[in-house]
Amino acid sequence: MYGLLFGLADKWAVMPDPRVGARAIRDVEKQKILEMNPKLYLGKPRVGTMREVVRVTNYLQQNFEKVRVPFFTAHGTADGLASHSGSEMLYEKAATAKEDKELKLYEGMYHSLINGEPDEDANRVLGDMRAWIDDKAKKFGPKVLDNHSLVSFASRHPLLLLLPPEDLASLPTYPRVQRVARTLSNVASFKKQQKNM
Repeated sequence: MYGLLFGLADKWAVMPDPRVGARAIRDVEKQKILEMNPKLYLGKPRVGTMREVVRVTNYLQQNFEKVRVPFFTAHGTADGLASHSGSEMLYEKAATAKEDKELKLYEGMYHSLINGEPDEDANRVLGDMRAWIDDKAKKFGPKVLDNHSLVSFASRHPLLLLLPPEDLASLPTYPRVQRVARTLSNVASFKKQQKNM
């Protein structure tokens, strides 16, 4: 009986305060754009949704000390949806080395730091993220790229196709490497054609 009632109660839209957006987005113009989305759910939060949020939040908080990878966490101090104490707890409990984790608390900002804040504040958040990523890329990225690691990297990241054609001749002759080299050569030819137009 309890399970049946719980299953039925999950769909009840009885949780208070359906105006989540007003507590997530500070920029009024961006809030208006969000509210024009025809797929935006404007009803009250459902019991099942709130139960799952609590369950997953508890699980995550109980496992913060298992986090060992570098991370950047950003949180607005005026976030009306999630307390910044959760981000602070992650920062404190994570097993990640202190120099490889960063917590940024943005005074007066809401939940949606990039899409819901005025552009100058959103750009500050994005700038902090970029700086952190650049710093970690320098620290953890390859120090010297030999031909093999460069081709391996380029095959996983096709947008990094900036090898000059003269460097293509020195690439190893493995089939996958040859395919990457042909792609790089084609891109180099295309770039040359574009430049001559």
